Amino acid sequence: MKNNHSCQAGSTADQHAVAQEGGASSFNRMRSKLSFERMVEMASHMGMENPLFVSHERAAKATTLINGKEYINFSTYDYLDINAHPEITAAVTETAALFGTSAGASRLVGGERPPHRELERALAELYEVEDCIIYVSGHAANVSTLGFMFGQRDAIFHDGLAHNSLVQGARLSGATRYSYAHNDCDALEEMLKAHRSNHKYAVIATEGLFSMDGNIPDLPRLIELKKQYDCMLLVDEAHSLGVLGRTGRGAREYYGIDPTDVDMWMSTLSKAMCGCGGFIAGRHDVVKFLKYGSPGFVFSVGMPPVIATACRKALEIMLREPERVHKLQNI
Repeated sequence: MKNNHSCQAGSTADQHAVAQEGGASSFNRMRSKLSFERMVEMASHMGMENPLFVSHERAAKATTLINGKEYINFSTYDYLDINAHPEITAAVTETAALFGTSAGASRLVGGERPPHRELERALAELYEVEDCIIYVSGHAANVSTLGFMFGQRDAIFHDGLAHNSLVQGARLSGATRYSYAHNDCDALEEMLKAHRSNHKYAVIATEGLFSMDGNIPDLPRLIELKKQYDCMLLVDEAHSLGVLGRTGRGAREYYGIDPTDVDMWMSTLSKAMCGCGGFIAGRHDVVKFLKYGSPGFVFSVGMPPVIATACRKALEIMLREPERVHKLQNI
């Protein structure tokens, strides 16, 4: 009986091993082979080195140092040449000495530090709106905001070339997702005519400047449509903050629109602001709703105070030295 039991146990173990082989490990190897290894192998055959995860030996600026050799850097977000500015370094050093390098916990339960609210107030003032919430990740700012604010009875209308974070947020929400032809407000209006009445709440999501195509949405027309069809409007300014407008204030300065006509101004803090994270600026009630419920804020550690300080100082430099914006626009 013992022998039979032993054989059965061995058989079960073998089956488990086979199941594992055909499960996660096999899946991971297959995916890796298809998406990365094959690409690297093809590049190697063409005499190209693997360009992924290269170690850079100094700050991300117009040039970079790799293996002791200097190269022109086409992969930096430092739009305004502010990264590693001595004022930022000094401010961050002072903040680190006082608050350390971590917020320690979620701001909701662990409390916040003065640099958090100082940055949020500065961004709200920049957009001339009531309030602002900063997230520890720019991608998560869009995903968690859309995913939390909208649900199955709602609709999200987004530009066909909207950033992955907007699309993933729309999917997470469970709302019906409508993708309109890139920068085509007529196509959007047709969708709104056909579908808006079928949903409780709706939001139009676009970008202030589309990074891959370099074009700008017709924001005044989008504002007209959002009012006509009772929608909210979210504008992702990841690539327009610090780039558009006379002083870098983005798409609303570029068009000269009332900033309160946009319900949610979103941007990353990793580009012109020289840090990381993201934010939503708008009405106080919207921001408060997000601060008490958005999973990417409630269940995530707060932004490190040193990063909040770095972003606030970068914003200060941008507004103080508009010639940086002018130089970028005239390249």
